[in-house]
Amino acid sequence: MHEEKYKMIFDNAPIGIYQSTVDGKYITANKAFASILGYGSPESLMESVSNIAQQIYINPKDRQRTINLLKEHDHCTVEVQIKRKDGTIAWIMNQVRSVRYDRGRVVYYEGAAQDITDQKKTEGDLLLMRARDIMLMDSILLSGRRS
Repeated sequence: MHEEKYKMIFDNAPIGIYQSTVDGKYITANKAFASILGYGSPESLMESVSNIAQQIYINPKDRQRTINLLKEHDHCTVEVQIKRKDGTIAWIMNQVRSVRYDRGRVVYYEGAAQDITDQKKTEGDLLLMRARDIMLMDSILLSGRRS
């Protein structure tokens, strides 16, 4: 009974949830996670992706950096760029933790991912506006000194 209830929560959670092997394959994923990556179902995601670092991350070294953080701490939060199934680029905030056997060996990783692409775009737009404002102010100040 409890297992069925938790499976329903997992399947219908609004945030992407997944588990992956140490060598970079998805073990489980929910609908929200599959959707973030542009797949129609968790099953199609898991069937299609055999190397997370190469197929999902824009910079494959980001997965290794995350794993290195997990060696120091059993959990971490990272913001990384990913490739969706259709090739478009997105940003996710990825909260990951190591799941270990009693002897300390990592069995798998599990994480919760949130699409932050719109937030990153807004941040970028604001930085561009600020840079443009600074250039405009510099231009006004320079032209005022010349007169």
